Amino acid sequence: MRERVVCYITRDRTELLVFEHDDPGLEAGLQVVAGGIEPGETPEQAALREIWEEAGLRLENPRFLETLTFDQRPGTPGRGKPETWHFFWLEAPSDTPDAWTHTVLDGEADAGLVYRQRFAPLHGLRLDWSLDAKLEALRLRLKEQR
Repeated sequence: MRERVVCYITRDRTELLVFEHDDPGLEAGLQVVAGGIEPGETPEQAALREIWEEAGLRLENPRFLETLTFDQRPGTPGRGKPETWHFFWLEAPSDTPDAWTHTVLDGEADAGLVYRQRFAPLHGLRLDWSLDAKLEALRLRLKEQR
Protein backbone atom coordinates (compact mmCIF):
# COMPACT_ATOMS: atom_id res chain seq x y z
CA MET A 1 0.00 0.00 0.00
CA ARG A 2 1.32 3.41 -0.92
CA GLU A 3 1.68 5.95 1.87
CA ARG A 4 1.47 9.71 1.42
CA VAL A 5 1.55 12.85 3.54
CA VAL A 6 -0.73 15.87 3.29
CA CYS A 7 0.53 19.11 4.84
CA TYR A 8 -1.74 21.82 6.15
CA ILE A 9 0.50 24.86 6.62
CA THR A 10 -1.13 27.75 8.43
CA ARG A 11 -0.02 31.33 8.96
CA ASP A 12 -1.35 33.11 12.04
CA ARG A 13 -3.73 30.13 12.40
CA THR A 14 -6.24 31.84 10.10
CA GLU A 15 -4.77 31.19 6.64
CA LEU A 16 -3.79 28.02 4.80
CA LEU A 17 -1.00 27.70 2.26
CA VAL A 18 -2.48 26.53 -1.05
CA PHE A 19 -1.16 26.36 -4.58
CA GLU A 20 -2.20 26.04 -8.19
CA HIS A 21 -0.09 25.01 -11.14
CA ASP A 22 1.34 27.83 -13.22
CA ASP A 23 0.26 25.96 -16.37
CA PRO A 24 -3.54 26.36 -16.58
CA GLY A 25 -3.64 23.44 -19.03
CA LEU A 26 -2.92 21.03 -16.17
CA GLU A 27 -6.29 21.78 -14.53
CA ALA A 28 -5.09 20.30 -11.24
CA GLY A 29 -7.16 22.64 -9.08
CA LEU A 30 -6.44 24.06 -5.67
CA GLN A 31 -4.04 21.92 -3.64
CA VAL A 32 -1.78 21.82 -0.59
CA VAL A 33 1.68 20.33 -0.26
CA ALA A 34 1.43 16.53 -0.41
CA GLY A 35 3.44 13.61 -1.66
CA GLY A 36 4.71 10.09 -1.20
CA ILE A 37 6.75 8.72 1.66
CA GLU A 38 10.13 7.45 0.46
CA PRO A 39 11.67 4.18 1.71
CA GLY A 40 13.25 4.67 5.14
CA GLU A 41 11.36 7.92 5.84
CA THR A 42 8.93 8.50 8.64
CA PRO A 43 5.75 10.36 7.75
CA GLU A 44 7.08 13.39 9.67
CA GLN A 45 10.32 13.38 7.66
CA ALA A 46 8.36 13.06 4.42
CA ALA A 47 6.19 16.03 5.36
CA LEU A 48 9.22 18.26 5.95
CA ARG A 49 10.88 17.10 2.71
CA GLU A 50 7.73 17.65 0.65
CA ILE A 51 7.31 21.16 2.07
CA TRP A 52 10.86 22.03 1.00
CA GLU A 53 10.48 20.45 -2.44
CA GLU A 54 7.02 21.85 -3.28
CA ALA A 55 6.94 25.20 -1.45
CA GLY A 56 10.56 26.08 -0.72
CA LEU A 57 9.88 26.44 3.00
CA ARG A 58 11.98 25.03 5.84
CA LEU A 59 9.52 24.34 8.64
CA GLU A 60 9.67 22.27 11.81
CA ASN A 61 7.37 20.46 14.21
CA PRO A 62 4.81 18.69 12.02
CA ARG A 63 1.81 17.88 14.22
CA PHE A 64 -0.10 14.74 13.36
CA LEU A 65 -3.83 15.20 12.74
CA GLU A 66 -5.19 11.90 11.42
CA THR A 67 -4.64 9.05 8.96
CA LEU A 68 -7.09 7.96 6.25
CA THR A 69 -6.94 4.92 4.01
CA PHE A 70 -8.58 5.08 0.59
CA ASP A 71 -9.46 2.03 -1.53
CA GLN A 72 -7.93 3.91 -4.42
CA ARG A 73 -6.39 7.34 -4.80
CA PRO A 74 -9.11 10.02 -4.82
CA GLY A 75 -9.67 11.55 -8.23
CA THR A 76 -8.60 8.42 -10.11
CA PRO A 77 -11.78 6.42 -10.66
CA GLY A 78 -11.18 2.87 -11.78
CA ARG A 79 -7.42 3.04 -11.50
CA GLY A 80 -4.86 3.21 -8.79
CA LYS A 81 -4.15 1.18 -5.71
CA PRO A 82 -5.12 1.69 -2.09
CA GLU A 83 -3.34 4.57 -0.36
CA THR A 84 -2.88 5.69 3.21
CA TRP A 85 -2.66 9.44 3.76
CA HIS A 86 -1.11 10.92 6.91
CA PHE A 87 -2.33 14.48 7.58
CA PHE A 88 -0.09 16.99 9.37
CA TRP A 89 -0.41 20.57 10.53
CA LEU A 90 2.54 22.97 10.51
CA GLU A 91 2.82 26.67 11.18
CA ALA A 92 4.62 29.13 8.92
CA PRO A 93 6.17 32.26 10.44
CA SER A 94 3.96 35.36 10.39
CA ASP A 95 6.42 37.08 8.05
CA THR A 96 6.11 34.41 5.34
CA PRO A 97 5.14 36.20 2.09
CA ASP A 98 1.47 36.32 1.07
CA ALA A 99 2.25 34.70 -2.30
CA TRP A 100 5.19 33.43 -4.39
CA THR A 101 6.00 31.06 -7.22
CA HIS A 102 8.16 28.01 -6.61
CA THR A 103 9.67 25.52 -9.03
CA VAL A 104 9.31 22.00 -7.64
CA LEU A 105 12.74 20.62 -6.78
CA ASP A 106 12.12 16.88 -6.98
CA GLY A 107 9.35 14.32 -7.11
CA GLU A 108 7.73 11.71 -9.26
CA ALA A 109 6.18 13.76 -12.05
CA ASP A 110 6.26 17.20 -10.43
CA ALA A 111 9.96 18.13 -10.67
CA GLY A 112 10.30 21.33 -12.67
CA LEU A 113 6.64 22.34 -12.42
CA VAL A 114 5.94 25.85 -11.20
CA TYR A 115 3.48 26.19 -8.33
CA ARG A 116 1.78 29.50 -7.50
CA GLN A 117 1.77 29.44 -3.70
CA ARG A 118 -0.46 31.73 -1.64
CA PHE A 119 -2.14 31.96 1.71
CA ALA A 120 -5.93 31.79 1.62
CA PRO A 121 -8.46 32.28 4.44
CA LEU A 122 -8.95 28.95 6.16
CA HIS A 123 -12.66 29.49 6.80
CA GLY A 124 -14.80 27.93 4.06
CA LEU A 125 -11.84 26.81 1.95
CA ARG A 126 -12.34 23.83 -0.38
CA LEU A 127 -9.48 21.87 -1.95
CA ASP A 128 -9.41 19.47 -4.89
CA TRP A 129 -8.39 15.78 -4.94
CA SER A 130 -9.88 15.12 -1.46
CA LEU A 131 -6.98 17.06 0.06
CA ASP A 132 -9.49 18.83 2.30
CA ALA A 133 -10.53 15.54 3.92
CA LYS A 134 -9.10 16.60 7.30
CA LEU A 135 -9.49 20.37 7.12
CA GLU A 136 -12.31 20.17 9.64
CA ALA A 137 -9.99 18.28 12.03
CA LEU A 138 -7.50 21.13 11.62
CA ARG A 139 -10.18 23.76 12.27
CA LEU A 140 -11.22 21.91 15.45
CA ARG A 141 -7.60 21.66 16.62
CA LEU A 142 -7.11 25.39 16.07
CA LYS A 143 -10.34 26.18 17.94
CA GLU A 144 -9.24 24.02 20.92
CA GLN A 145 -5.92 25.86 21.16
CA ARG A 146 -7.38 29.38 21.32
